[in-house]
Amino acid sequence: MSENPELKLSDLKEDDKIDVDFVQIIENKLKELNELHKANYNQLVELNNKKNEINKQEESIQYELSGINGAKVVLQQILEEAKDS
Repeated sequence: MSENPELKLSDLKEDDKIDVDFVQIIENKLKELNELHKANYNQLVELNNKKNEINKQEESIQYELSGINGAKVVLQQILEEAKDS
């Protein structure tokens, strides 16, 4: 199996150097896309962290509501027993 040699700009003939601008444009676009990808990834991570925090808050509130509902039921039963006696 033969290895593909890496093409370097210095290896290009003078006629081929016209395409150097094209290569630079592509490299710049790739750099822009990498930066955009990184920014979007960071935003996704931040949103995921916020989502996890909201889920924790929701769980805590649901736990509190459960306790409050239990207390309401007990107080309603005590109130009904007090009215019946």
